[in-house]
Amino acid sequence: MLLLAALNACTTLENPAPEEVLDAQLEALTVDHSGQGAEGLLAVEGEGADFAITAPAEFTVHSPAHADLSPWADQLVTVQANQGSEDWTGSVGIEVSDDAGAIWLAEPGIGSVFAENRFGEGFASHGEALGEEQRGNYIVTYTSVLFQTDEGEVEAFAGKPVTLVLGELNYRATVITAYTSEDAPGAPEYDCMGKPPLLSYELVRVDAPATWEPLLRPASLDVADIPGCGDE
Repeated sequence: MLLLAALNACTTLENPAPEEVLDAQLEALTVDHSGQGAEGLLAVEGEGADFAITAPAEFTVHSPAHADLSPWADQLVTVQANQGSEDWTGSVGIEVSDDAGAIWLAEPGIGSVFAENRFGEGFASHGEALGEEQRGNYIVTYTSVLFQTDEGEVEAFAGKPVTLVLGELNYRATVITAYTSEDAPGAPEYDCMGKPPLLSYELVRVDAPATWEPLLRPASLDVADIPGCGDE
């Protein structure tokens, strides 16, 4: 479990994140899977954030974006899962696709490269700094996300779905969370990589552009996060 104030004296933040920025960050994407990839007719069981897909390997998912794959039930699809980091169980990315392209693509923010393989290097990057929070021995700076699309650069914010046009297809894009990080002043020195930055999001194909309501993280779930070196 992450410590939000591990230091004896909390650092005075120069640009503390407003409550609305903190509240907008979503919980972690999780994917439990019985195989790295599969091809077959898609079956979907459940709805909302928690569901399972089979094609024919089974993938049990918690989707903070509430991805709806039911329109592709009983259609031939390819599913790929990617364990990005053996050190972090939340680093499994997943892509469901058909002959037209990606149907659902979920990036945990570290290690997985489905989106860049599909849409090109630099497809998603950190945007505007929105404010800071101390997490254990680190200062994290939440950011917006910049997506490169058919129609130019689109800026998106955690928990607020937007439409992206990619390869002439429409996608509902939801940023789960995005932050950069640095050591907090006075933090102990560790012989390791520190706290990696995180940029996590989901894309699901839709028929047409639309406006969606913001998503809310359940009060019982923590914000998506990669533990830093020295955090417990």
